[in-house]
Amino acid sequence: MVPILRPRDFREQPYRRPRPAPDSSLSIAEIRQLAHRAFPLIHRHLQLPRPPTALYSSESCLAIPLLSDLRRTSPEHAAREAHLLVQLSPQGRRFLLPSADTALAALHALGTSPLLAGLQTLLDDQIAHAVPTDAVPAREPLILAGDCHDVRTYHRKHPLQPPSRPRPSRALPLAVGTKPDRGTALAYRFLTLTTTRGAPLTVAARPFLPLERLAPKLAEVLADAERRLSRRPDLLLYDAAAYAIATLRTLESVHLSYIVRVPQNSRMARLCRAHSGLLCYLLPDFEIRDTSGRADAPRARFTLVAVSRDLLDQVRIDLPHTEREVKWFLYATNLTPRPGETEREFALRIALLYKERWDVETGYRGIEELRGFTHALHYDIRLLQFFLAVVLANVWALQRERTGAAWTKAEVALVLYVALLLGLTGEGSVARHELEISSGAVHPSVALG
Repeated sequence: MVPILRPRDFREQPYRRPRPAPDSSLSIAEIRQLAHRAFPLIHRHLQLPRPPTALYSSESCLAIPLLSDLRRTSPEHAAREAHLLVQLSPQGRRFLLPSADTALAALHALGTSPLLAGLQTLLDDQIAHAVPTDAVPAREPLILAGDCHDVRTYHRKHPLQPPSRPRPSRALPLAVGTKPDRGTALAYRFLTLTTTRGAPLTVAARPFLPLERLAPKLAEVLADAERRLSRRPDLLLYDAAAYAIATLRTLESVHLSYIVRVPQNSRMARLCRAHSGLLCYLLPDFEIRDTSGRADAPRARFTLVAVSRDLLDQVRIDLPHTEREVKWFLYATNLTPRPGETEREFALRIALLYKERWDVETGYRGIEELRGFTHALHYDIRLLQFFLAVVLANVWALQRERTGAAWTKAEVALVLYVALLLGLTGEGSVARHELEISSGAVHPSVALG
């Protein structure tokens, strides 16, 4: 397959996204713009039902799980804290917030399908506003990194469920078993695609239900990313979860270039021992096939690229701390060497491209850092919290890319938390209140009383 990426020399440094000069300060006007972009966008696409006689609004009902994400606490704790702050405000006596149980009941009454549709529309709107700002550089290849996120539920499986197969739980039919032999780790799984160049934006996300295959779900999120960005992806980077015949054949069928990490199984260990005297090696037309033994068994062919850790150390490629003990890095790709490109140059080019996936791991952690904590087992609250965390992580990435402010996710979440409370209490604009920001730290001095 002809490479569709722009020519790049392996000797150059790995891609580093350009940033403006770091600035630890953020003006009140920028804080107002940050809150103005985040909250009305969420309220526009998510309308929770409420009784006609209710004294609270739909926005305040949705604010409870949103405050839970911003404070990374449970909805119950976020509701108690918000009630206390609202009562201390001048207008608190005539302003009411729903309880956490009321907010969760409204979320359940909305239903899973309308909730998921509203969340997808919310992500559509956010990416549509981000694309014109060049958050995803138009002059750079569109490289997407895929990942699966497991939101643990810690609910024991049904006692009659076989322990050797990761079947869905009868108590939680939408949860998947991450450690089926132990029988205690169930999780709600979500599939995401994140851009590696420009701002690390999560441009597509979908729930991964039990008994679903990765190949068709990956095709769905790729179609979502192409529709939102109005561009066809140039390259997909994925970890060893995509190393399967069906997934690789699906990527070939849509004519998409890919680099997939190959797991270290016994077959790969034998290959590495056979090439122990080399720093890298290529195996074109490498084939994996179904173990059923049938003549028409499905199979997948690709180029196997192996790069030793010694070679990466020689060219001074930094490795994440989780990869420091790995001796061989194996990749499956459908890219081919350019004319005149040696095996060493091609192997290092593949390693440098896959390194961009390691660079967006902070974006994956950002989703987890901005997701609220709850003991609720209901699927809807987990679904809402995950997508809200994706939207908030995108807000942080866009703000960091636009201003270069050296803010952490926790500090941005604190600013948004204060801005949301001020909007709920009817205190007016954020400019009426003082936010002291110095040395990269946020110290809100908000006089609610």
